[in-house]
Amino acid sequence: MQSCSAFTVFDFATDNFADLWSEVRPFFAGQTVATHDFDTGVLTETLGYYSLSLSELHVLDSLAVARSAWPKLTNHKLSTVTAHLNVPLNYHDADSDARACAEIILRAGQRHVEINRIIGRLVQERFDLCGGNY
Repeated sequence: MQSCSAFTVFDFATDNFADLWSEVRPFFAGQTVATHDFDTGVLTETLGYYSLSLSELHVLDSLAVARSAWPKLTNHKLSTVTAHLNVPLNYHDADSDARACAEIILRAGQRHVEINRIIGRLVQERFDLCGGNY
């Protein structure tokens, strides 16, 4: 995506996103998804734009986890946290970003940060990510 223009992405999304979502949606439904602050909002706004639905989704934000586990870092950007943890990161590569989020959560868990409490709260809230009727 780094080399795509906004017009390329827009053209692709308007022509194919609904078809793509019908294939991808089952992987999200009822799952807990780890992100680093940004990705969930993009997904939910895109779904809302196309009036598409998403079943229950629980989000574990590695940004919030990192802030709790390493509060004295100068900031908690994905690149900063991974550098602190010596975790390889090819920034904005989807696979690398996903692995980095997972590693942050796993390492925070090793530091006895209450990840289960965070997940439990999300499960109980069953929040409405898209702000609409599905």
